[in-house]
Amino acid sequence: MSQNTIDIQALESILSYIVRNPETVEITRKVDEMGVLLILKVSREDMGIVIGRNGEMANAIKKYIKKVGQVNNMNIRLRIDEPGELDETASTPSVTTATSNSDANKIVEDTLIPVTSITKANDDQNDSDLKEFSLN
Repeated sequence: MSQNTIDIQALESILSYIVRNPETVEITRKVDEMGVLLILKVSREDMGIVIGRNGEMANAIKKYIKKVGQVNNMNIRLRIDEPGELDETASTPSVTTATSNSDANKIVEDTLIPVTSITKANDDQNDSDLKEFSLN
């Protein structure tokens, strides 16, 4: 990497021991009014290792980077991006628009599940279960 700041060096050094493919690690550094934001991207194979069980490894890395920042009088945050993330515009779901109220009602009617038939079936089953397991 061309940026040799202390925060990036610290993150690269710890990741070199953790990940299987250190050459695929990408670290982007952004400075804003809240401090320094490090954005980490690793390969799909290494993502599970970097996150760890229940996020323990990711939390440990974040604590380590935060402590490096405290020692150097910087507010450092770490964000781990999922590999292959899409742009926000591409990830927004498409919305079906209706041209009139009758079209809108038709769309709603097609997606509704008749609740009464489900509750009646469940009530009949619950009654038979109660009869079967009664104490009398």
